[in-house]
Amino acid sequence: MSYLRTCVQFGCFVALLLTATSAPADDTSTTKNSEDKINRRQPTRFIRVRYDEFNSPVALQTASAKYVLPGPDGKNQMEVVLEGVIHIGDRSYYREFNRRFRHYDAVLYELIAPPQKRIPNRDDKRPHPLRILQQISAEGLGFSSQINEIDYKAPNMVHSDLSPSELARIAIVRGDDQVTMLLEMFTDILRKTNIRDYETRNTQDDVDTPPESEASDPDSSDPAPSGNETDDTGDNDESPFKLSLRILADPEGAVKIRRLLASGFDKSPSLESMLRPSQLATLIEARNARALKVFQEQLDAGKRRIAFFWGAGHMADFERQLVLNYGVQPAGVIWRDAWDLRDGAVEFSPLESILERSLRGSLKDVIRGLLRDEP
Repeated sequence: MSYLRTCVQFGCFVALLLTATSAPADDTSTTKNSEDKINRRQPTRFIRVRYDEFNSPVALQTASAKYVLPGPDGKNQMEVVLEGVIHIGDRSYYREFNRRFRHYDAVLYELIAPPQKRIPNRDDKRPHPLRILQQISAEGLGFSSQINEIDYKAPNMVHSDLSPSELARIAIVRGDDQVTMLLEMFTDILRKTNIRDYETRNTQDDVDTPPESEASDPDSSDPAPSGNETDDTGDNDESPFKLSLRILADPEGAVKIRRLLASGFDKSPSLESMLRPSQLATLIEARNARALKVFQEQLDAGKRRIAFFWGAGHMADFERQLVLNYGVQPAGVIWRDAWDLRDGAVEFSPLESILERSLRGSLKDVIRGLLRDEP
């Protein structure tokens, strides 16, 4: 149990760096890049795990959900696509986005950045510490990053997010900053994990506990356990630090962590249910309101085929606002593989990749990023 717990805790930390969470739904289809009709009575799901016929995980997928506003002549007056994304993933996943984006009049993208840095600089020598950690996590799991793969210089790419100073002003009014929100989210996830572990142990104890008559039977042929017996897993002999190292050094560790994180995304509640009201207002509602303002500006400029390229956790609110305020109608969902979860998807351990990156100079980048003066 402690090995699994360590995996879950490690996975929760990495999951926070990915900043993508699912929205609830009932869709259980498992077809690769499949297209489904949206159930109008339920919120659309924007992230899921695809399984094979043996119930083994094959891929973590994100959704592209299409909405239209039919005109009186039968032609669509407007077409909006919510391109849900997870911020680290397979390189082919982002190449598909670049291909699709060519067909939109405008692509509204997510990026908390000041006006002079709204087009990400892949060669930034002094990146934000969170971005450095995200890049290290990506390489440790055999992924690429959204920032490095998406063509933000394309003429139809439109920044639609808040600046750091704008976000800070909104958060500080509620007594929050980046550190308090991140730590609070992390502890909330661990708290929910502890509750699940407790419930699992209680359920297992109920199954394993023999009836009272059997437990007190003096003629039972089963020998009583001695005080010297230990768990076969060896969990009692390993500290959490050693367990973490074992995960990181395992040649299959990257795939195992991928599957652990993917399972968490697949089974987690919506981002809105995980956040406290103040966090929800800051991280989702305020940023989405800015994106919808930019959306209206694009409509006023004559754009009619527009995509929202944002983290999957933002999409449930976008969907609500678009249907309520613009009257668009759901027109289908296409699922795209973001993470390969099959055996052999990664041929090296996370520790190998992290050490290699450190030797290439990333450790210096981390130190410089953490010591830099500007926010």
